[in-house]
Amino acid sequence: MANGTARKPSLPEDRTIILPIGQEEYEQIVPTWRQFRVWVDQQYRLHPEIFPKTFEQGYKLHDDRLSEKTDVMIRRIQLRNGQVWTVRPSFVMPYMTGFTQEVSKALHLRKYGVPYEALAYVFGRDDNYWYRMEVQFGRKSIVATTVKTVKIPKDLLADEHHQKINGEKTYIATTVAEGCVFGAEVSCSASGDDLKKG
Repeated sequence: MANGTARKPSLPEDRTIILPIGQEEYEQIVPTWRQFRVWVDQQYRLHPEIFPKTFEQGYKLHDDRLSEKTDVMIRRIQLRNGQVWTVRPSFVMPYMTGFTQEVSKALHLRKYGVPYEALAYVFGRDDNYWYRMEVQFGRKSIVATTVKTVKIPKDLLADEHHQKINGEKTYIATTVAEGCVFGAEVSCSASGDDLKKG
């Protein structure tokens, strides 16, 4: 820099809007910009929290492309502030790696320790494909949508799990219900106050 100070590089913001829709309906509306826009506007009225705050100022079609991995057409929109956002349907996995319905059973079996080789034998693809499908859940953009169609259970379970970070024992406060993890946060101790913060 001219003034001798270095700036920390900014992390790229995940600019993806994931909207709930079935594959058949999506394939009917996505080729036509007018129908696509009607659908996006309707989703904004139903789920404004999924969209960026500046969305209400207006947007226009930016471009579209066909995914090489899934053959699904994806459109991008440009907001008035110049930001470009990808609008992606919920029936495809993040990074367009597959269809959610096709991979859900195989990923469910990983919960019981079924090896990747067995998944490849039964469901096709190869070992590395199933490995990558599982580890992508650690990426930020997997949590890019808001689910509003499921009732949150009345009975939640909060507990702590011991884990080592850089060789030091630490605790992870978890909130779970009905087989789902609703939240997990590192806690510096197992005290009630620290776990409650977590």
